[in-house]
Formats: sequence, C-alpha cells, structure tokens
Amino acid sequence: MTQREFDKLNNAARRSAARALGWKQRDYINWRVEQGYFFCFLDLYPPRLEVKPLYADELWWDIFEMPENKSEPMSLRGNGAFSLDGARLNDYDDCDIDADDSSPELLESYWNDTLARATRDMEQFIAEHPDAEAYIPEIEVDETRDCTRAMVRLMALIHNGREDEAVEFIKRVKKKGGGCMYHSGFLVDRDGFDYILDWCRKRKMLGRLERLNPFKKNEIKNQ
Repeated sequence: MTQREFDKLNNAARRSAARALGWKQRDYINWRVEQGYFFCFLDLYPPRLEVKPLYADELWWDIFEMPENKSEPMSLRGNGAFSLDGARLNDYDDCDIDADDSSPELLESYWNDTLARATRDMEQFIAEHPDAEAYIPEIEVDETRDCTRAMVRLMALIHNGREDEAVEFIKRVKKKGGGCMYHSGFLVDRDGFDYILDWCRKRKMLGRLERLNPFKKNEIKNQ
C-alpha cells in the first residue's frame, strides 16, 4: 500500500469514527465545542487531545489585530496559523499503525477505540473543570526558549482580570531571552508578547481614565 492510499483509508476511517462519536473533522484535526471549551484532537505522531476556552482565540485575535478571523469557520481554531495551542490533555501513543501493516478493518478499529478514549477524556475534563470562563490552564514551558504554548494560559489570565500576572510572565521570559513565535508589524517587528504588553498597558490606562474622566477613554482606544 502506498502512503497516499494509506492516508486516504486512514482519513476515511477517522472520519467515520468521529462522526459516530460527535466529532467534526477538517484535515488532520477533529474538534468539538462543549460547555464553553474547544476540544481538538490532532492526528499527529502520536495523536493528542488538547483543550482551550472557546473565548481564547477570539481574545488573542483582538490583541493581535486580526479580528476578521472570528468570522472564519470554527475549525480555524484547530488548524489556523495564528490559532493558539490548547492545553494538552492526553497523548495516544500506544498503537502504531503505518502503511505497511494496516488494513481498513484495523484502521476502523483503531480510530473507534482512540476517539472513544478521547471522548471519555473530554468528559472527565469537563466534570473536573465545568466553568470554562474561570479555567486557568497550567502550561509548563522553558522560559529561555519559544513560549508560544503558554499563550492560552496568558489569555485565560487576561480574561479573568489577572493582567498583572500575564505581564510579569512575559517580562520574565523576555529577560531570559525567550519569546513567542507569532510575529507581525509593518515598520517594527513585534512578537505576540509585545502585542499582549501593549494591550494590557492600554487597558490599564483606560481603566484609570475611566475612573477619572469617562469621556477621555476614547482617546486611548483610538491610539
């Protein structure tokens, strides 16, 4: 069996199992929206299940000045170039299937079992964290390197009014030489952490101005 033939059979078997269990499929991901969370199953090596609050990408796109992404299909939250990695819930690496020893029956059995396990993991997570608005993911990163995986935690901190913690983390990472892989800026190159720092600074200034003079806050919004 060629790799192309295997990929076709594998995708079809995964799609069939996903449909039966309530998961949607797009390219290499399956996804579900449940109780304010976006669950994403990635067919990688090994496959894995991730989760993030549904608001996380929309808040990030506002901060990164890409609000148009919010009108794109929901699957963009799973495979978009500027979508956030979720917190990793589980890896499914105890079964190795490749083009040399697979069959339609084996693939069907594998995906039925694996996605059923992912569904149980999803349900257990919801039982343990029923409030997506208050959930703060724990993300371990090497602060001297690329810390993009921590972005979903930073969005949760900001969403919950804990901007100071997000700013403290970013400043500590930058001091150690770490950073974020998301970059933008026409005249000056800025990474995602720079955008978050600017966002938090403006939010703090808006809060101060609103307390002093609510009519002045629009001046900061338009900067």
